[in-house]
Order: sequence, then structure tokens, then C-alpha cells
Amino acid sequence: MYFYHINVKAKFHFLKSILLDLKIKIINAKQVTRISIVHPTMNYTNKWNKIILVDDDVVTNHVHKKLINHLGFEGEVVSLPDGSQAMNYISSSIEKPQPRKRGEKELVLLDLHMPKTNGWNFLQQFMKFDKRTKNKFRIVMISSSIHPDDIDPITKIPEIQEYIIKPISVDHMKKLIYG
Repeated sequence: MYFYHINVKAKFHFLKSILLDLKIKIINAKQVTRISIVHPTMNYTNKWNKIILVDDDVVTNHVHKKLINHLGFEGEVVSLPDGSQAMNYISSSIEKPQPRKRGEKELVLLDLHMPKTNGWNFLQQFMKFDKRTKNKFRIVMISSSIHPDDIDPITKIPEIQEYIIKPISVDHMKKLIYG
């Protein structure tokens, strides 16, 4: 099965609809700079127990979820629209832990700018957890912002493992999932 990947130079907000299977439909994209065909190898082992997508943009969550599933991730993918719902979800999973293998972690793809509870507010609450709890999660900040005022403070926060500018490429998502 082949996966068609569109690398879009314009910000992700201009994408109205993308279907990821064997076809891709792009409406109102500003500029398509490259189309490449990628054949992902599906023989990876999952590095994560769960992937949590935190973004107020429904299209972004949908595309990321389709991409993650297409890359063969076998764990659970959870989409949440803002930082407060993500914090509630994480807090409830800590209070009622599910049986898991030793060392399994959860990947959190966290949008920086959201209207209700943004990525900064989520991080302020997340940093209050003890070290053992924080180590169960890998926080990756995603944003369409390339402004230094957004990027520079992130480099000083040890809980954030990486900053990625949207949209996330297929290869980068594969590296996030499988290492």
C-alpha cells in the first residue's frame, strides 16, 4: 500500500480537507511545493503505549490521527481539543492507572496556541507533577508559529522534548512514533 504525502508550504490552517488512504484531496491550499510517494515499512514495534493529540483544530487532529494509523501504530490515539481536557485526561489516567508494561510511555503532541487552555497553561499544570509521573510522558510542542517569542522560551523548558512546526511530515511522524 502506498501513501501519498503532500508537503505544503502554506500554514496548515488553509487546508480544508485531506483524505489519507490512497487518495489525497486538498482544497484551498496556498501552495503545494512537492508531492512525494512514500512506502512506509510497517515492521516497527510501538515505542508508545498511547499518543495524545492536543489541538483545537479538528482537521489537524484528524490528519495526524490518519497519518499515525497509516504508519501502523497499534496503540490508542486520543484527540483532545484543548489543554484543560488533556490535563483532565492525564490526571484521571494517573489516578486510575491502567495495567501497562514497565517503561511504556505516552506521547503528547501539544499545540501551542489554542483558544481555551493553550499549551503554556497545560505545561504550567504538567510541571507540578512529580518526576516519576512526568517521565511517563514525552511532550512534543507543535505549532504553525515560527516566531522567536514562541520558540525561544520552549528551549528552556525541560519537559518539552521537541518543537515541531506544522504540518508534521510523514518521516518526522515516523521518527516520533518509532524512534
